[in-house]
Amino acid sequence: MPVMVLELDDVPAEIVRGASVKVAITPADEGVKQTVLTVGVFEPGQALVPHSHDKSEEIYLCLEGEGTFYHGKEMTAVPLKPGTIIFVPPNTLHSTKNTSEKQFKIAFFMSPGTDSGSYLSAMKKKGVNVTDRWLQPDAAKNIR
Repeated sequence: MPVMVLELDDVPAEIVRGASVKVAITPADEGVKQTVLTVGVFEPGQALVPHSHDKSEEIYLCLEGEGTFYHGKEMTAVPLKPGTIIFVPPNTLHSTKNTSEKQFKIAFFMSPGTDSGSYLSAMKKKGVNVTDRWLQPDAAKNIR
């Protein structure tokens, strides 16, 4: 497999779990076995619906702007600013929200990439079967 080179500006965005997400690299791409890279581009107030991944570990890397990461049943808040890195183990309830007045960009790295709703529609379009577990589809409205 050759090296894959992408420009983030060329990756289309789709609304996933309530927020705008650019699905850059997934196991649906030729030669990719288990890694997923998506980039959230959240407008003020946009948030991901609280969710968990049965098998995948996830790493968040805040790229631009400020937001808040929420985790656990209590939805414990952690501030995000450029350079903040968060590791999320499997089966951990979590969400992210742009709590600022400016655009917020965050990268999501996942492995294995076989149970992630962050690229569910892109995978389905390419004919790949994945599992997804949503928790309260309107729950993002309740995040502070």
